[in-house]
Amino acid sequence: MDDHRESEFIGTLNLRNLRQVYQSRTEADHYIVRQISKNQVYEARVSKHNVETLADHLQWKRVAVDDVDDMVEDGDIDGLNLRFPYGYKRGYELQEILVVMCVLGLARMEKEGNGFRYFVRGEQQ
Repeated sequence: MDDHRESEFIGTLNLRNLRQVYQSRTEADHYIVRQISKNQVYEARVSKHNVETLADHLQWKRVAVDDVDDMVEDGDIDGLNLRFPYGYKRGYELQEILVVMCVLGLARMEKEGNGFRYFVRGEQQ
């Protein structure tokens, strides 16, 4: 886990568990997402490239993680470099990318039923 001194705090998002987003100082092209549950702290690295790629592809769309996962499965999103290109962990990785997008103001999250939907903003004209 990165030492807090090696990262710069950007913001938080509360899904089922609190997520804190940091800019890595040791890896300038990555964000760090810390998920804090009752008993554990999980950490994920999210590349800036994947944030930008997903934000570009999803402009003006309202999606759930499963929708994005289906798009990836169908080959509809070019250019993502996922650590988990297959399997259930891919959904977790996509969710952390969406979390970073929310904290950066590129998207907003809203609760829907037992899950969450993300509205991705588009470029300002």
